[in-house]
Amino acid sequence: MASPRKKVLVIGLDGATWDVIRPLVEAGDMPAIASMIEEGASGDLRAVMPPVTPPSWSSFYTAMNPGKHGVFEFEHRVPGEYRFSPVNSTFLRKPPFWSLLSEAGYRVGVVNVPLAYPPQKVNGVVVGGILTPPGVDDHIYPPEFAIDLARAVPGYTSWPPELQLGHGNEETYIRTHAELIDAQFAAMEHAMMWLGEWDLFFGAVQFPDQIFHWFWKHDDPSHPRHGDVREEYRGVVRRCHMLLDRHVATLREAAGPDALTMIVSDHGNGPLLRELYVDTLLAERGWTRFKRGPLTAGKQLLRRAGFTPSSGFKAGHSLGLGGLVRKAMRFQRGLLDKAIAMSFISLRDVDWARSKAYAYGSWGSIYINLRGREPQGCVAPADYEGVRTQIIEDLRTVIDPTTGKPVFAQVLERESVYSGDEIGRGPDIFVVPADESVHPAALLPFPTRHWIGEPFSSESGWHRQHGIVLIAGPGVSPGTTLEGARIEDASATIMSYLGAGTTDDMDGLPLTAGFEADSLSVGSMERSDAGVADAVQPYSDEERELINKRLSDLGY
Repeated sequence: MASPRKKVLVIGLDGATWDVIRPLVEAGDMPAIASMIEEGASGDLRAVMPPVTPPSWSSFYTAMNPGKHGVFEFEHRVPGEYRFSPVNSTFLRKPPFWSLLSEAGYRVGVVNVPLAYPPQKVNGVVVGGILTPPGVDDHIYPPEFAIDLARAVPGYTSWPPELQLGHGNEETYIRTHAELIDAQFAAMEHAMMWLGEWDLFFGAVQFPDQIFHWFWKHDDPSHPRHGDVREEYRGVVRRCHMLLDRHVATLREAAGPDALTMIVSDHGNGPLLRELYVDTLLAERGWTRFKRGPLTAGKQLLRRAGFTPSSGFKAGHSLGLGGLVRKAMRFQRGLLDKAIAMSFISLRDVDWARSKAYAYGSWGSIYINLRGREPQGCVAPADYEGVRTQIIEDLRTVIDPTTGKPVFAQVLERESVYSGDEIGRGPDIFVVPADESVHPAALLPFPTRHWIGEPFSSESGWHRQHGIVLIAGPGVSPGTTLEGARIEDASATIMSYLGAGTTDDMDGLPLTAGFEADSLSVGSMERSDAGVADAVQPYSDEERELINKRLSDLGY
């Protein structure tokens, strides 16, 4: 008798953490996850550096580190400019595992996953998730499924335009996020039914990450801002997880008992207590320098007097203008950025001829101002290693004013983090705070007078290095704890379980400890460019503006 056909259901829960899930499981609030833990294998899943959505999910997609696949942040450095622009699927320079499986004859479904726009052409279905420009009509493959999905689940969207949090609209956000989760899982169920027979199905949601960002303080009595929250908003983290748990149960039932189920998150989450503004720190240490002209000098005087973007945002909210600020960020983001640049110290005020380094990104990674790479680079290629070493050694001596100890646990050159042909497109230096509740950032340039302090936004939760992996189904060793798992290993495990094997350039290794003997294939498959765009295709100016608005909605 022939063995049953193997198939894998993958559910991506962005930012999920055992620190929240395990207590809820013990309280009986997540029975579907509880049964998977009991019957399956689970453990921490180490994200890549930095632990943010695009590079981590891309490493899951490819089983490779960012130095090979080429996605390092939400935005990429625009060649020849001191400007960054959002990434899309064409920036992924290695094939996602679903494209490899499709090319090998497997039938696949991929729904609502980040960085899947433009969608790859596969034997099955691909529906782009966040980082899909609102209003486009080419975010679903094949086109006939787009028509069918719109008819079957009219409420489906990767991110609704009204889902932006600010002071005073928490109730709307909470209601809308629940409706969004319902619609996205309904889209997954419909895609699964539309496919009929399938081998791989991968669906993802941007939760619980988004609830953690904005509502961590509501359910964490130890958070310093817990006392500021309104009673009716407490419990939203718990309710979000209970909703996700119900949908996990429903999707597993739709997949059938013969499907292996894997739940993964791209990173973890925890309380956000302080933000470390890496660009401000570099300026204070002399690595980034400002122009000497009267306009910049005037901005500097105002900055020392406390006139900064953060003080402006706080004043707007305290005056009850939070809604106006939200509308400006949504509908006039470009004009708002220009107004901030003209009114406050910004990248326009940097004297690039005297600046050896600068920082940018949701993790505040550092770039050397390298001659021949940056438009006004002042560091000669021959001096690159020496200057980078000086900066690293200097940052390792920076003392946290709160603890009196070094503020960074690690300051790393990129070669110690990445390997591969795309490494040159990434940052030159990474910082890792000693205190995980400190978030290094450099998105809004020079937002405060001080390089470290309390967040000026509404956010109360931020990313951690370790997410989750949970595997249950045929061939899994019940009750196994997975040790040392990396996000690259998760997709290598899927490929091996389905019998396809892995390519020799993948970094990921199958998580054999979680499986019974002979459940995973030890074979290999040939390298391929399946699903890789012929060339990087940046967003248009209009699309970039729309994506920047969405990233603002998401807190990036």
